[in-house]
Amino acid sequence: MSFLAVIGHPVAHSLSPLMHNSTLWLYGLPHIYLAIDIHPFKLGETLTSLWKLEFIGFNITIPHKEEVAKIAVELSEEASMTGAVNTTVRHSDGWIGFNTDVEGFITSLSRIGVKTIDTCLLLGAGGSARAVVYALDKMGTRMIIIANRTMERAIKLRESMMPKISSRLQIVSLEDVNRFVPKAELVVNATPVGLVEEKLLFDPNNLESYHVVYDLVYSHRSTPLLRAAMKRGCKTIDGVIHLVEQGAASFKIWTGITPDVSFMERVVRNELWRRWKRSGAS
Repeated sequence: MSFLAVIGHPVAHSLSPLMHNSTLWLYGLPHIYLAIDIHPFKLGETLTSLWKLEFIGFNITIPHKEEVAKIAVELSEEASMTGAVNTTVRHSDGWIGFNTDVEGFITSLSRIGVKTIDTCLLLGAGGSARAVVYALDKMGTRMIIIANRTMERAIKLRESMMPKISSRLQIVSLEDVNRFVPKAELVVNATPVGLVEEKLLFDPNNLESYHVVYDLVYSHRSTPLLRAAMKRGCKTIDGVIHLVEQGAASFKIWTGITPDVSFMERVVRNELWRRWKRSGAS
């Protein structure tokens, strides 16, 4: 028996253990996937312990993606370009780092027939946004308009990514974002807004049927942004699809097997529904 894991702080809420353990069971693989909460101060010594315990690899979530990228002995193109690692695999002399968020984003769009995007409005400038920017560049996107609550963070994202990509990056304030919605084919929410509260970052009346709206947030039901987009006739993608697609890419790295993503998606959506029912929500 061998071990896999997701590491983060906090990490108890993660759906990755259920998703991956169910998929490991489906293919009869003798591995167990764990959730390991690691304080940032303990990251180095914990990774050493995982190595000594002969873990096959692990996923990484907030706040460790950038630090693991610095520790890895080798980086994939996506991990190198984004400066973030969300998947590792064991190698003879250390951990090789990958960023499957990039592939997950591109594959999610391909599900609804979207292969290229001219202009994207990206809400947020955190770690997820970096993967989105690089994924869009790989798709040949001409312009990415970044709107973030903190302008300094958006500027930092632009300065770090511009030397690496061909896409143009424009920074706008959230106060002005309504002016830019009609200029984009794709709107991506890479912020936590909509996860708990019924809140939108722009007026949904600016959406038209030609828009594709992608919300990286996942919940038991559609987020306020996706519900508004569906009412406007837009194509939509939710965070469950992204979780599953990036997870499937990780699974293939570890096992060499291309997993059944429809099975993984059913597992995740069923668990989200069960958690919601257990919470007593109505």
